Amino acid sequence: MYFSILIKGASALDAVEAATRSMEDSEVLNAGRGSYLTEEGTVELDAMIMNGQTLNTGKLIVLYF
Repeated sequence: MYFSILIKGASALDAVEAATRSMEDSEVLNAGRGSYLTEEGTVELDAMIMNGQTLNTGKLIVLYF
């Protein structure tokens, strides 16, 4: 599925973002909105994506819900 994104000429970053969105939308996987609870019963989320060519990053660090 994500290989087809690359075949169409999109970047690897686009394929990784699409795969991540798919995992976040899945009720089966534990990614994004489905993060594990801490021992205290709160939800913490760290996330990062990086463009390997430019080293530009986007990130969230210790987001509490």
